[in-house]
Amino acid sequence: MDFEKISRKHFIKTVGAIGLGTLLTTELFSQAKCDDVSGLKPEEIKQRKDLKYTDKSPDPKKLCSNCALWVPPKTKGACGGCNLIKGPIHPNGWCTSWVPKG
Repeated sequence: MDFEKISRKHFIKTVGAIGLGTLLTTELFSQAKCDDVSGLKPEEIKQRKDLKYTDKSPDPKKLCSNCALWVPPKTKGACGGCNLIKGPIHPNGWCTSWVPKG
């Protein structure tokens, strides 16, 4: 490719598209998947089901991340935890034991 013949407009569009694609890909892969309960005991899995835990809250104002029982993840993009429910907890999750912070 002859770089002297690339227009400024084409260059800006291409660089912008690459940047946007990288940003979207990073965002998609950084979303935590918090449904792996393979390390939990049957009674812990039952508790998650009994409390109707879900990775996506039905109410955008009631999220695990703004619950008093929430334990933040140690690294960005990872699952958090809960002081009540064992296993990985999604920040956008919810259960019937949700309690507002403070």
